[in-house]
Amino acid sequence: MSLPPFKVSGLRFQVPAAERELNPWRNFGLVAVRPQTGAGGNQKLATRNQKPPSAAAFTLVELIIVMALLAIVTGIAAPMLGRSMKERNLPDEAKRFLAATEYARSEAVSQGVPMVVWLDLAARQVGIEPRPGFDGEPTRNRTYKLGPDVHMETDQRPTTVNGHINVVEFGPDGAPADTSAEFVKLADRFGYEMNVVRTSDRWSYEIQRPTR
Repeated sequence: MSLPPFKVSGLRFQVPAAERELNPWRNFGLVAVRPQTGAGGNQKLATRNQKPPSAAAFTLVELIIVMALLAIVTGIAAPMLGRSMKERNLPDEAKRFLAATEYARSEAVSQGVPMVVWLDLAARQVGIEPRPGFDGEPTRNRTYKLGPDVHMETDQRPTTVNGHINVVEFGPDGAPADTSAEFVKLADRFGYEMNVVRTSDRWSYEIQRPTR
């Protein structure tokens, strides 16, 4: 029994008898599948050589546009972030110095001796200890180093002892001495400045906003 000729995409094929015995569809690149009905009722056959649709991908132009946008955003954000980090150093140092003055006042009242907050410009250190000539509790003395980008100066040069500038002094009653500095200026290498100044009642110190 012979198969009748068949038609694919408008072409007519005559299959040899020997090939029909083995696989009547092999030599024509066809897969023996049930025909599928497409739009309009036309039947179509799937072939082995049919390629799947390609996956979506970025084009070179799209990649260049994305990289340009990232460069613009980075250029805008980087200076703002750098400025924020720089400005944060001064408030931190000002808060530490303000805390040092309050600690010195507390220790002056607690120990009953005058306490000084001193500054060592060479060693870049700030310390709290009893005024020279008065005995206090050595274990309650404190020192800390200034940040690497911050330097400090005062409006005057009060008493200097052992290379230390006595910036602020508190008496046993907690009141600042008349020789205490009116303000302490902190500045960094980026040009930002912040002052720690005496309050209007002259009893303590407060932080002023930074300037440039």
